[in-house]
Parts: sequence; C-alpha cells; structure tokens
Amino acid sequence: MPLCHLTLPGRLSASSPMQSTLDVTLEGTARAFLRKLEAAGGRLFLETDDDRRQSQACLRQDLAGPAGPDRRCVSISPKGRAYLARLRSAE
Repeated sequence: MPLCHLTLPGRLSASSPMQSTLDVTLEGTARAFLRKLEAAGGRLFLETDDDRRQSQACLRQDLAGPAGPDRRCVSISPKGRAYLARLRSAE
C-alpha cells in the first residue's frame, strides 16, 4: 500500500516541492511590492517605511524572506514567485 502525505495549506511536506499559494491573501499594495521585488531581480534593499511595511506582509505569508544579516534586504521566495505566476495566469 503506498504511503500518503498530507500537506496543510502553506506548509511543506517531505514530498511537496512547493508551498500552496491558494491560501495567500494580500492587499494591492503588498502585491505591488512583491511585483517590484520580482522586477528588481528577486532581491531588494528596503529604503522606505512603506517598503518595510509591505515586506512584512509578504514575510508573514512566506512570499519573501530576509536577505542578509541586517534584515534591510528581502528576497522573493519560491512561493512568492509561484504566487505571482498564478496571478499572471488568472489575469
């Protein structure tokens, strides 16, 4: 009998290569920040307070992660790239 792996939304299992993006809800400004992050090559220095706020929304959803020891840079995660790809295919 084959083994089954259950994956909760937003969680990785040993057999799951990527987190689900179906449970992600972002405001328009956070989506715009995520697009800006992707357009910047996947890594961005947080220059403004607004960028910091929007990066926090993305960090909470695992769409981005801290890049560097000082946490003044963020990088897009594979889940963030998948989320943007899903949005593009829906548009």
